Amino acid sequence: MALSAALVALAGLAFDASFQSPVRTERVRLLAGARPARGGLVRVEAPGHAALRGTLGVVTAEVVNGPSRAERIGLRLDGVERVRADVAPGATARLTFVPSAGTMRALAGESGAAAAFDLAGQGSDWRATRLDISTAYWTAGRAAALVPAAAPRRPPARAAAWPALVLLGVAGAVWRLGFRTPAARRAHRAAAVPAIAVLLAAALLPLLTPVRLLMSPPVFWAAALAPLAAALWTAAGLSWRLVRTAGGAARRGARAGAAAWRRYPVAAGRAAALLGLVALAVCQPLYDVLRDSPEFFVARNTSASTALLAAAALGLGLPLVLLAVERALARLSPAAATALFHAYVAVLVALVVHPGLRRGEVAGPWAMAALSAAAGGLVSMAAWRLAPVRQMLAALGPAAIVVPALFFGSRDVGDSLIRSAASHPAPVLAATPPIVLVVFDEFPLLSLLQADGTIDAARYPHLAALSREATWFREATAVSSQTVWAVPAIASGRYPVELNAVPTLRYYPDNLFTLLAGRYEMFVFGRFLQLCPPEACHRDLEGPGDGPLPLLADLAVVWLHIVAPGPLAERLPPVVGDWMGFARAGLWRDDGRRRVRNDRGDEFARFLAAMDARPARLYFLHSLLPHMPFEYVPSGRRYVGPDFQGRVERGAGLFLRVDRAYADAAQQRHLLQVGFVDTLVGRLVAHLRGLGVYDRTLLVVTADHGASYREGVSRRNPRDNNLADIIRVPLFVKLPGQRRGGPVDGVAESVDVLPTIAAALGMPLPFDADGRALLDPAAPAPRAPTFISRSRVRVTRQRAGHWRASSRASLARRLERFPAGSDGALYAVPGTESLLGARTDSLRVGAGAVTVDFAGRSIFDDVDTSADVLPLHVRGALSAPVTAPIAVAVNGRIVATTEPYEERGALIFSTMIPEAALADGRNHLAAFVLEPASGGPRLTALTER
Repeated sequence: MALSAALVALAGLAFDASFQSPVRTERVRLLAGARPARGGLVRVEAPGHAALRGTLGVVTAEVVNGPSRAERIGLRLDGVERVRADVAPGATARLTFVPSAGTMRALAGESGAAAAFDLAGQGSDWRATRLDISTAYWTAGRAAALVPAAAPRRPPARAAAWPALVLLGVAGAVWRLGFRTPAARRAHRAAAVPAIAVLLAAALLPLLTPVRLLMSPPVFWAAALAPLAAALWTAAGLSWRLVRTAGGAARRGARAGAAAWRRYPVAAGRAAALLGLVALAVCQPLYDVLRDSPEFFVARNTSASTALLAAAALGLGLPLVLLAVERALARLSPAAATALFHAYVAVLVALVVHPGLRRGEVAGPWAMAALSAAAGGLVSMAAWRLAPVRQMLAALGPAAIVVPALFFGSRDVGDSLIRSAASHPAPVLAATPPIVLVVFDEFPLLSLLQADGTIDAARYPHLAALSREATWFREATAVSSQTVWAVPAIASGRYPVELNAVPTLRYYPDNLFTLLAGRYEMFVFGRFLQLCPPEACHRDLEGPGDGPLPLLADLAVVWLHIVAPGPLAERLPPVVGDWMGFARAGLWRDDGRRRVRNDRGDEFARFLAAMDARPARLYFLHSLLPHMPFEYVPSGRRYVGPDFQGRVERGAGLFLRVDRAYADAAQQRHLLQVGFVDTLVGRLVAHLRGLGVYDRTLLVVTADHGASYREGVSRRNPRDNNLADIIRVPLFVKLPGQRRGGPVDGVAESVDVLPTIAAALGMPLPFDADGRALLDPAAPAPRAPTFISRSRVRVTRQRAGHWRASSRASLARRLERFPAGSDGALYAVPGTESLLGARTDSLRVGAGAVTVDFAGRSIFDDVDTSADVLPLHVRGALSAPVTAPIAVAVNGRIVATTEPYEERGALIFSTMIPEAALADGRNHLAAFVLEPASGGPRLTALTER
């Protein structure tokens, strides 16, 4: 019996390896969303795909019609219509045809000619959602087919072993594990013998003939399972006995639970109510947000065990702690315990109601909080008085299981937490130079440029030097304005068009890391590290880890943003930009001697420390610089200032409804943080030179996307008036041995980074990429860059060739306020530069009635100029309207001028001051209104409140 069972298992493995694996679905995605151009035409080029060689295929297109009228849409291949469909208004249609063998050879690239598909309609009010070529020929309705053999005939000994194992296994299954009755045995053998013959024929045909027998999955499994029917019947009987045993245990457990409920009805009912209410008030709102943002777990590199522990702590631990407090109080005073329980109910019901009121904006923030509290109080009072209400609350208990089960069972969350792996054969490389790839975050190229289009060497000397030593693609563009899709595009060379995609190997199996896993030792830092196979990469493990406690702390901040009234939510730490550290959890680490802050500059230092002089090493960093929050100046010193992430002004997103001075205050801080990025690039180059490997290193410095700092336009949603701010990014490529470079114009996209690296290593990509090798003169360049505007479930691909007008306007606007040159130009309003450094006692100063309230005034009272954090941001609220510029003086010397602006109903001025303005100890801070007068400006002192 044991021998037969083993033979059955081996036969199953043989079936799968010999027949099922070679016919699994291979799909080549040619299009993932497009609208027709003029004339109602969508054209898709189909270059050769090696995965299609030697197979039968099916071409499938899906279209969605608009709501206005019916459409007749045809699918053409090289100008010849193959299939058409009449699509009703608002309907979806699928167009499918099976190409001939000659057409499949052309689509596989064997004929040397590229094919082109056209989807053609009568109008343009429709959309193509996908176009695929698949080797899954059974989707066309075919159960089996003879096709040219795709597998090599060698080694014959190994190939012949599989049929022998199949024969041995199925023979044992048929004759040793037969059915008990003669009729059943005869029927089983009558079905098994033809099935064995079919399976053996499928195994032997490639060895004896140039063809292979392929079967659809239903036919294959029918043939594979027919000989094993007796074994399956025996296993089914055993399974049924196990189910009956488990059912009996479940019934006994249910009876025991019912007895415990009857013995302790109050405690059991309250426990069930708390479990259900916590699931609805705490877990469900969090899970709704996280389900819509699955990149949250990926960016944090959260493991499934960590997420499950956090969910258990929230859904089970929290209500049990509440119950334990109530039960402990019940020993002292049952009446007090009852009051506490109903207070729990009132609060939890209010928390269930309030998010819905906030989404509907039914009233003001405090009025909605009052309504929620009233609802909680009413339910609590009803539960106190009425037994049916208490029973209804107890009936919510199963929500503690249902809510997390639905969350973790969703596809998006599962793909974020389940690890996947991908690998390619080790590439053949002529050389293996060190590779350094640095991707900065939210880094607009326009922040670096002078009026002539060159990099401002006075303000950013290290990036300017790199632009001369490396090839600078100064028209490089990002393909997305969101990091979650922009970074995978850089690593994979593919446009981020896959629906529901999260940055894991499951969705991006072909990327830089999987490509070089066999030849390079890889060190990866930053976010989205799941793009790199864990067995092939050394990940930065010293950074903020995502254990259960940091995850719970950050989830608490997210939950408070959901349930807190608007004015309170605005005081919470922001939950945009980065994906962790909202609650300042995990921002410190032990370096062996002392606890040090684990900030973005520290991460870059760890990145440099990982490098050495050995070849065949890849160093990758996705740095969250110069992204908000703004906290750095060029030297690397930090300061404390308000965070603009997620800021809403006058009911709209940042910069949409503010004046120019407001945007200038944010851009000043941004430009200083860009100066810190320049410092880091200088440290990187110096470190590589110190290791003696700079000349032979393949160095790539780029960014995932940019951002706009202009009043009246969105910071990150691209439109015609801010397009260049968002899509134009730095891209520098220094090849091994390259000593001179310079700017190169023309289309360059972030998807070109991977093909360019592969070309520099002298290797062809073993998978398809949308990008091209930028340094290959034979690679055809597109006429305009592609930009992907998308959410997780909707993708729009568009040409972005019209960025030049917005680029000129944005650059002119920035240079007008912050002229090119030294950092000193950042600290003065145009026309007031001559006042910088002037002593206030040498100027005409008068008294005024306007007062000022400095934010954080006390931090200037005891300054240590050697500290990492300095008071470099000055912000004040004015008591009366002021339209003239404001001068800020430190220790009797003017160090900055700025302009006031309205922020949330208050008149504010905000400016940075240089480090040299500070002295050790107490620093005197003053502000003045700059009023024009004959003989020079006149200063009117602002009285400090």
